[in-house]
Amino acid sequence: MDFRNLYSNKAFSLNPKRIFYLTGLFFAILLYCNGAAKAFAGDIETNDPSPWVVAYFSRIQMEVEKVWLYPSSSVERKEAGQATVRLVISKDGKLLDVRIEKSSSYKELDEAAKTAVSKAAPFDPFPPSMKLDTVSIKMNFSYLPQ
Repeated sequence: MDFRNLYSNKAFSLNPKRIFYLTGLFFAILLYCNGAAKAFAGDIETNDPSPWVVAYFSRIQMEVEKVWLYPSSSVERKEAGQATVRLVISKDGKLLDVRIEKSSSYKELDEAAKTAVSKAAPFDPFPPSMKLDTVSIKMNFSYLPQ
């Protein structure tokens, strides 16, 4: 097999868009698989599959995870569960709404999830390819004491 032409194939070309998309995807997978407490952004209300949009939502997830804390008192009480938070973001990145859509059954865990989203805001403006005024995202916060 001749490996000299391997990277000239379009399937293997790495243009800036593809690198940006793969980087965002890598971080999304890394964040999803890391640690005992996980946040996952799913159920995003947009039908734009462009790499810029995927990377945008990956960045939102990363920003939320940076400030998200598992309350120490909840860890001590071995409280576990999954809270689902719905957030609404305007095209300029402003957080318009954040609310618990599904409770973890523990008020402190639910509040920690909402607080993380609020602290991470404001977010970056939408990518130019997103022609929406607002977007709604559902994030799942899983709390698993060690």
